[in-house]
Amino acid sequence: MNWKKHCSYCCCGTTPVLVIAAVACVFIAAVLVLAVPTVVTQQVNERVTLVPGHTTYEQFLNPELPVWKSIYFFNLTNPEGFVAGEKPVLEEKGPYGYREYRIKTPVNISNDNPDILIYTQERTFHFDPDKSASGVTEEDVICTVNLALVGAVAETLKLTPSLKKEGGINLLKVLISNKGAKLYICAGASSLVWNYTDPFIQELYGSFFLNTLGMNLPNPYIEIQQNNSINDSRPSTVYTGAGNINNIGKFYKWNGHVGELDTWPNGMGANDINGTEGFFFRPNQAEKETLEVFVDDVLRTFQMVYVGKVKHLGLEAYRYELPNSTFESAFNNSENARWGSWCPDGMIYLGPTQNPEVPVFGSKPHFLDGSPSLREAVTGLNPDPSRNRSAYDTVLDVQPVIGANLQFRISLQLNLQVNQTDSFMELQNINGTLYYPVLYIVEFADLTEGFKDIILKGGLSLIQTVGTLQWVFFALLLLGVVLCITFAVVSCVLCVLFSKEPKSEGFIEKESKKSSHYV
Repeated sequence: MNWKKHCSYCCCGTTPVLVIAAVACVFIAAVLVLAVPTVVTQQVNERVTLVPGHTTYEQFLNPELPVWKSIYFFNLTNPEGFVAGEKPVLEEKGPYGYREYRIKTPVNISNDNPDILIYTQERTFHFDPDKSASGVTEEDVICTVNLALVGAVAETLKLTPSLKKEGGINLLKVLISNKGAKLYICAGASSLVWNYTDPFIQELYGSFFLNTLGMNLPNPYIEIQQNNSINDSRPSTVYTGAGNINNIGKFYKWNGHVGELDTWPNGMGANDINGTEGFFFRPNQAEKETLEVFVDDVLRTFQMVYVGKVKHLGLEAYRYELPNSTFESAFNNSENARWGSWCPDGMIYLGPTQNPEVPVFGSKPHFLDGSPSLREAVTGLNPDPSRNRSAYDTVLDVQPVIGANLQFRISLQLNLQVNQTDSFMELQNINGTLYYPVLYIVEFADLTEGFKDIILKGGLSLIQTVGTLQWVFFALLLLGVVLCITFAVVSCVLCVLFSKEPKSEGFIEKESKKSSHYV
């Protein structure tokens, strides 16, 4: 048998075939790596649009992720001392826990324009003792600053011309005296949030003379949060994502305003309506991307910045936070001048969101990250060291593949600016300007197993499976490439070894004879 010829055929002849096979495997692997993500993206886009029949649509209208609102009051423990000029001594009481329900009702889904969804929203809140501090009830008496009195004084002092202002001051003094209004009020916890009223407020609402000065309250009560109101969220129009998935959930129109409001007088982009309401974002989020959220409670668009990755019940999420620059004073950050934040560091101005406009400011709870002067003006405010910092920050945890908000925490403290003035005896003893902390609210949701199942059944499970299979196929093909190349290399080595010329039979015979001669 001709071994040289046979081995040359077996080893060298197969090498080109193996090389071709390896190249083919690399090509197929490359096609899979490039094609599968496109398929996954198409699957995501088809499943998350806000159109009837999709899980995202149903969860947008009636979310099954439990949302809670915790309210913490700062109870004034020295009301008469406060009136006399002492620092307000405050005691945190709460949380008072409420289950929040958001029900959206579609008004119109146009067949001609499936990229538009118009809806109204009703929000209701139900007290839950299990989510509240031990022993607290909605009937607990809380003392705090008199928002109506301070607001009315602030509005009166802004009146022009001076004759009108003087008339307003005299009229308001009479109303305060007749109704026995004081710098502070004491009332039930529930009424302070949802619908507080008293004789002075009712007079502010119904007075003919105040009406001529443009100072009437729009309602005979004061509410910090509306409850069970179909008008809680004005008619809104958002993109469904059917036309462009990157626009899913973004506002097109809110309460008749397209693109921008007329709330903030300074303009410069302050009135822009950008982003979503915060529950859904576009799918396939890029790492370190900035998100935009329009909050209709405060009529502002906020930017949320990426801070890292987290996991909830095994699902990966990107975490976004409200940056500290949002709360910087306009004196130090000119960007915030458009919202009128001419105040100490740590607050945002919310006056134009009130009707009538009163000097209300938002901040992080306990003035966290704010100017030390804010806490120094009162007694009793200090962030609880036993609680994680995220309990006071605003954070969103978004599943990046489908853009769903898995878990969030939104914290905001409401503060009333109280200025010393000799025009009203109730405010004569105030030491300069005080930013009085009334309460803070934490709205939050934690991922549940039930909502996780909804997310998985809504498409995330299939998408994850396809993505996993992509890399399994790629690994198998890569293994095949390695084996092909290895076999090709071994074949080449063997081919070289077997191709060397062996000694001829004649030479061997001569050597044998030589050896026998010597013997």
